[in-house]
Amino acid sequence: MKTLALLSFLLVVCHDAVSRVSCDPGLTGSAVRLSPPGLSTASTTDSIDVKMLQKAQDLAHRISVIDCHSHNLFQPESEARPKQADFSMLQGAGVNGVVQFVPLNASGVKNPTDDILRDIKEIRQRIRDDGLKVSVVLNSREMATSCKSDSSVVLIGLEYFKGIFDGDIGQVRRYYDAGVREIGLVRRGGSDSLFVDQNLTGFGVALVRELNRLGIICDITHMPESAQQQVIDVSDSPVILSHTAAFGLVKSEFNATDATLRRLAARGGMIGIGFFSGQLSNSSLAESGRGVAWDKLSRAKVEDLVDQIDYLRKIVGIDAIGIGSDYGGSGRRAPEGLETIEGFPLIIYHMLKRGYTENEIEKVMGVNFIRFFERVEKKTTLK
Repeated sequence: MKTLALLSFLLVVCHDAVSRVSCDPGLTGSAVRLSPPGLSTASTTDSIDVKMLQKAQDLAHRISVIDCHSHNLFQPESEARPKQADFSMLQGAGVNGVVQFVPLNASGVKNPTDDILRDIKEIRQRIRDDGLKVSVVLNSREMATSCKSDSSVVLIGLEYFKGIFDGDIGQVRRYYDAGVREIGLVRRGGSDSLFVDQNLTGFGVALVRELNRLGIICDITHMPESAQQQVIDVSDSPVILSHTAAFGLVKSEFNATDATLRRLAARGGMIGIGFFSGQLSNSSLAESGRGVAWDKLSRAKVEDLVDQIDYLRKIVGIDAIGIGSDYGGSGRRAPEGLETIEGFPLIIYHMLKRGYTENEIEKVMGVNFIRFFERVEKKTTLK
């Protein structure tokens, strides 16, 4: 199967100069193909090292590979949200696990609590009905064990929209009991606001401490910098920026500063590199500044994402880095070749080209997330 995938890949490479890497659903297994030149100005022009590409594909199937932020695995497909990840794609690309966020459709949500609990039940029901080799895991031990088997792993997270807690900290336990193990802190304004004028509210502090108590991962990606740093300081557990990038490389307002990155990593936290081109590529960011819509920006290159890995290794060390696509969200404008999860081996390929060891690659692609999850669990007081 892998040989056929590689041959399909090479047939297109030999056809003409490389311009754009994209996934071809018409090819078998984890194949990727290169589209004809001229489709994008952000082209990948390096020659392909065939042996290294095969090594990358093989390595993806031998190590733990985890996407630590996605909305797309169970998300209904639509024109606005094309399918970027499904279980056949995961198996073909050697991806073991996905942190799947709910609600699956946040637009027009009137009662988010009911929607979230319904979505979690739907995820479990679909897994049973389809007879999938999938485990909805509840702790790091289950995740580590399942990643070593031939089954796929789903960890359920939720992003904090209006009304999810309604000022009631007790709601956190309800989500925990339903299987939620990561919560992204987003909410501002209203009775259950987490922060006001970039400062944590009393409710925000209480919520962070309840997440610590239960062993739920605290995701601060969508908070302003001052509030992010306050959460890092208040939290007894390490926290995660699940889908971001370094401001030191690309000056996007959504990227994290070196100060925040160092502060987070010093307390055992983790950074998942997101796939939004406007956060990975300065040329895409410049287009945004000229008023180009986010979904029309030129796509970044896979090399831009690996530049982020290079930079973060210098700033926080290799043990604090992971991958968080945000498929179904901002990851809809992912780098060329990463339009779907089938492209994950291309990250490994470019890391190999830059001299990363297999141990370093395995850490970034999945093991770091499992170890981070373990550190969060060690702080829980739940018996």
